[in-house]
Amino acid sequence: MRGGRLARFFDSFFVLRPTLIFPLWTMTLAGCWLALRAPNHWLQWSGFLQSGRGIASWRWLLLSISITSMYGLIYLLNQIKDIKTDSINEKLFLVAEGALSRRHLIIEAGILTLAVAVFLFLSRFTHLGLLALSIFVIIGILYNFTPLALAGKPWGGLTAYLIGGWMALQLGEMIYGESISLRWEIPYLIAFVSSCIVTNLPDKPGDMSDGKMTFAVVHSERGTLIVGAAGFFLAAVVGVFNRDWVIVLPAAMTTPGMLAAYLKQNVELSIRVNKWAIFLLSVSVGAAFGFPVYLIIIGLYYPFARWYHRNRFGMAYPSFRC
Repeated sequence: MRGGRLARFFDSFFVLRPTLIFPLWTMTLAGCWLALRAPNHWLQWSGFLQSGRGIASWRWLLLSISITSMYGLIYLLNQIKDIKTDSINEKLFLVAEGALSRRHLIIEAGILTLAVAVFLFLSRFTHLGLLALSIFVIIGILYNFTPLALAGKPWGGLTAYLIGGWMALQLGEMIYGESISLRWEIPYLIAFVSSCIVTNLPDKPGDMSDGKMTFAVVHSERGTLIVGAAGFFLAAVVGVFNRDWVIVLPAAMTTPGMLAAYLKQNVELSIRVNKWAIFLLSVSVGAAFGFPVYLIIIGLYYPFARWYHRNRFGMAYPSFRC
């Protein structure tokens, strides 16, 4: 680790793994898209700002701070739990290598917890409180801690991915006061779970050393790759039946690459394709939802994150390469 005072100043921000917060936000915005696509909104979704279904910008800003704080807190707890495996896998140095003290992490976790509650209240979305708490308990606590430790079991991890993705969708739907049929949610859930399974592959050495029985450890690289390819393909097929091109386009565009990764048994290719799949779905959701701010944030974050990781760790991250 290296970097001057300016780069180190952003340690507290990047320890929350903002790059991985984007996929969760993409699922939340996908839920918003599905809500506005519901039958009673279908003819007016593109004009929702004038239809009375719109949300004031200041409410969106405060709500975004609350939700982002919650997702960041979840990833912070995950790193605290995975210090040993992250050290073996040579990743997430801020926690695994002790760049930030345990006291610092506890204080930051406390601040994030407070931010979730305060900004949820100020944004007037307190009705989301129970769902937000459920997301935190399942993904933040049950996934990492307690005797259940879903992260250390193949089907436990799948269950956590499925429930976590579904709750992220529900969060978006509840923002716009809709309850959407599972039929419309299924392709997004399939794509989300498949993507999460593929992300287990680069962590396999550390997970094996720590005795974690993740999907990639139990079912091998071959099994993980075929599930990833099948999942992307199935998400595209179900999306076609639903006539939901927001999920069809990114899934269809990346399925051939994931299939090639399986046929060649190429883990690095699968990781690259997976990153493109996440990015394309984020762009697709942002464009369809009519939420250009999300696309702008993605565009600004990428060079900022590249600058930070280059100056702090000498790494080219985030990257569409392995």
